[in-house]
Amino acid sequence: MLAVPFVRPRLLLPALLAGLAACTDSSMPAAAPSRTHEIPVAELSEAPSLLMCQQQPYAVTSQTVGLLGGTVRVGNHRLEIPPGALLAPVLITAEAPADNVASVRFFPEGLQFLLPAYLTLDYSHCPSGPGKPGKSAVFTTDGLSVLSLLGSTDDTTQRRVTSAIDHFSRYAVAW
Repeated sequence: MLAVPFVRPRLLLPALLAGLAACTDSSMPAAAPSRTHEIPVAELSEAPSLLMCQQQPYAVTSQTVGLLGGTVRVGNHRLEIPPGALLAPVLITAEAPADNVASVRFFPEGLQFLLPAYLTLDYSHCPSGPGKPGKSAVFTTDGLSVLSLLGSTDDTTQRRVTSAIDHFSRYAVAW
């Protein structure tokens, strides 16, 4: 009889996640922050201001993403979810409201990732005045009150910011 070694499930899952995390996806932003970094507004000397933009058309999309990760696009914004960030398939809804800020809202509200996902917000439809500091993504309430400033990479050539996020909520571009 052939002996098959017993592998404990609690040891197998971390090994599987480590293997999936080692896989690289060439579509992931190369210069994106490596982990999530949020600074609550209360800890800042000055609260960021939302970037005012030309109104864009309303956009919404829904897509199931699971263990292997995936990309969710809504309007000109995108969310890259790496392999291993979710342990089960989740129906994700992304909404880009028709308003005067570059923002997105994700559902299910509060969804937590095991590994950071990368959110890229497009602000190409927003005027940028001279002397304005770099843009960043912010975590906001549904009413667009800024709660936290996110560590972001501002690609001024493509006019988009990329941030690592670890949960779903509403996000916008600010400076």
